[in-house]
Amino acid sequence: MPSKRLFSGDARSAAAVVMGETLVILAATFALAAGAVRSGVRAVSAGALPSDAALVWTFLAAFAAVTVVLLLLLRTFKGSRLFEAVFLLAVFTGIGTLFYSYFGGAGAVLLTSIAVFLYYGSRSVLVFDVLLVIGCAGIAETLGASMSPVGTATILTILAAYDIVAVYVTKHMVAMAESLLRRRVFFAMILPERPDGFLLPTAEARPGEGFVFLGTGDVILPALLVVSVSRQSVPAAALTAAGALLGAAALHVLFLSQKVRRPMPALPPIAAGALLGFVAAYFLYLS
Repeated sequence: MPSKRLFSGDARSAAAVVMGETLVILAATFALAAGAVRSGVRAVSAGALPSDAALVWTFLAAFAAVTVVLLLLLRTFKGSRLFEAVFLLAVFTGIGTLFYSYFGGAGAVLLTSIAVFLYYGSRSVLVFDVLLVIGCAGIAETLGASMSPVGTATILTILAAYDIVAVYVTKHMVAMAESLLRRRVFFAMILPERPDGFLLPTAEARPGEGFVFLGTGDVILPALLVVSVSRQSVPAAALTAAGALLGAAALHVLFLSQKVRRPMPALPPIAAGALLGFVAAYFLYLS
């Protein structure tokens, strides 16, 4: 969340708006993804899953490979078309997957086509965020449905720690995000500090100039835990999601406490809340 403005009364009000937007985005993503797994036309029943060790190592290896490839591509390619193509492929694959779960094949084709039309026909921040929420929910549904809760919780813990290192120590996550922003490719939710900012085109969205950015990973990763838990218990999933939302609220309190805005890793507080919710849910509903 990079910006360097000092907080004033207006800035505090803007921070409250952004916090509300963050909570709505997370809640919508959690509900869509978990709902697709529980009641979609291809709902996944609780069954055999990979061992937790295999799940953790496979996921982390894939995550590391994607990160390394993206860093290499950012150093090699100066334009934006390749990165936009990768982004759109991931988002619209997620959108199609989610729509298929709810509406079947024909509905998915029709609604995904409408989503593509909306993306290119309206470059507003609102349309971008709505489509990104749907895409993130589809990705979380696809991955989370085949992951065990304990393995997913382990992955979330490791990646939250990694996020701290990547932002404060190596700082490669900040460099990567800034490089993508310079190319005007947003691998992130765009959060306006004023509600009317949703009506502006995405081309006008710049960090520290009335907008804050929330990375898609900060949305998808806790959603994976909610989805994996939802396969076994809806109340447990709701408690896990509530913990993540409390963590997101704590994130904004921490962000607001800074005298000068600096990049902050968003995942650790969100993950911490989700994990606390999962632990409570485990003893109440899953044990």
